[in-house]
Amino acid sequence: MKKLILTLLIGLVALPISAKKNIYEGFDIYDLDAGSNTKKSYFAFELGAGNELEMGFRYQKNFGKYFAWDIFGVKYALDYTFSDDSFAHELTVETGIRAYSPAFAKGKVKAFVSFDAGYGLSSYESEYGYYDRWRGRWQSEEEREINHHFAMDLTIGLQFKDKFYIGYGFGNLTGDISHSDHEARIGINF
Repeated sequence: MKKLILTLLIGLVALPISAKKNIYEGFDIYDLDAGSNTKKSYFAFELGAGNELEMGFRYQKNFGKYFAWDIFGVKYALDYTFSDDSFAHELTVETGIRAYSPAFAKGKVKAFVSFDAGYGLSSYESEYGYYDRWRGRWQSEEEREINHHFAMDLTIGLQFKDKFYIGYGFGNLTGDISHSDHEARIGINF
């Protein structure tokens, strides 16, 4: 009888060990675990074009298949629609969150949305002219202004095989001179 009870106890203890690990352990019961297919972090390079041209770099930490933190992102933009006679240079430093949909198209494509916020700096030069009566000719002067902003950025898009992504981006700089930008974005994770 002792051997039978000992055999049953060993069997009961061994039963959870033989169960599939990804069904009952950690966050994976809710399918939130990163698993072996998702890298823990990415560096990303991004280009955008619309009413401004932009280039950016980002470091992203993944917390599973569906959530990520954009730890640090830097973007430079040339806003050529700033005014009729000048363009603006914009630099932003941001952090934010990123959410992914479940994969579709045989597991190769997933939708995402990201929201980033941080600090923005914009600088623009403008040239204006006036008639100088004392010199008897037209004079031109340049003006440079630097503005500090609160920067927000929203991107909605599709990511292919965790490497390449395309999307629509909406950026907003609020502060001294507020304005919004819209652009199509393309990026690569490495």
